[in-house]
Amino acid sequence: MTANNAPPRAAIPGLTFGYRSETGPHRQINEDFVGYFVPGDQDPRRKQGAIFAVADGMGGHLAGEVASRQAVEGVIRAYYTAAATPGPAPGDDAGPALVRAFEQTNHALHTLAQSDPRRSNMGTTLVAAIIREGKLSIANVGDSRAYLLRGGRLTQITRDHSLIGEQVQGRVLSQAQARKHPYRHIITRALGTHSTVQVDLFEGEWQAGDSLLLCTDGLSGTLSARRMARLLRRAPSPQQAADQLVSQAEAQGSRDNISALVVRDGQFRPGGGYSPYLLAGLMGLLGLCLLGVALLALLISGLGLSGNPVAAPQMAPI
Repeated sequence: MTANNAPPRAAIPGLTFGYRSETGPHRQINEDFVGYFVPGDQDPRRKQGAIFAVADGMGGHLAGEVASRQAVEGVIRAYYTAAATPGPAPGDDAGPALVRAFEQTNHALHTLAQSDPRRSNMGTTLVAAIIREGKLSIANVGDSRAYLLRGGRLTQITRDHSLIGEQVQGRVLSQAQARKHPYRHIITRALGTHSTVQVDLFEGEWQAGDSLLLCTDGLSGTLSARRMARLLRRAPSPQQAADQLVSQAEAQGSRDNISALVVRDGQFRPGGGYSPYLLAGLMGLLGLCLLGVALLALLISGLGLSGNPVAAPQMAPI
């Protein structure tokens, strides 16, 4: 487990990662928190995987920053503690185990908020990912996001639990409109604000060459998906990717704390940033050129002409 901006540990076999969390140009304190945990024993790691998490707290000093840290540390602790209890092998039900860890953490945060008047308004978003043996499990509450970069294409995995996020999902607003909307920070779900919480779970494959981004809305609400994808594709390392993402969000004047955690499979190869849409367009143009050449050859053949050079007639003296 790590505190914000502490140096990452040595690379996990098959994975590399990096992260950065900043207060941002318009905030006084950083209520975001980033963390991860990798079991040292190879056997438990194989069964449970590595966990990465990002949280965005709310409630002000002594509330938001406490909530985000408690959420990250709590969900990591709860997830790995579950492995010590009898039942199925942890890797067999990592997704449901992660959801239960969210629920336990929510209960602990809500109890803390109710017991301390200074923290009565505290809460936090949380997005966490488990990567293990070709499998990926992601859970989230709030508007902190998970993105997957695969084959050069960036896909948003999580759905925002926010007033504006619901309008984007309903296609009432575009992503560009959402980034500028005055109510974009109003969330509809958070950890710690109620005694129970609904957690979204997404499960799929972790493939060779994949890259994962977990971030708070200080990043995703400032930079477009196209820009983030370009940075993720081009950065030589995940640490440089996280640094560049956060730096560009700061330069764009992000109004919130900014956090990014980037995880890469060992076979990821940084590219020149060519979009898959651009590559598809270039392939289409090449196909049209080849078709044109074929049609021209057919036309020449139909006119009885040959593509081979014809010898010039011999000039003879009269």
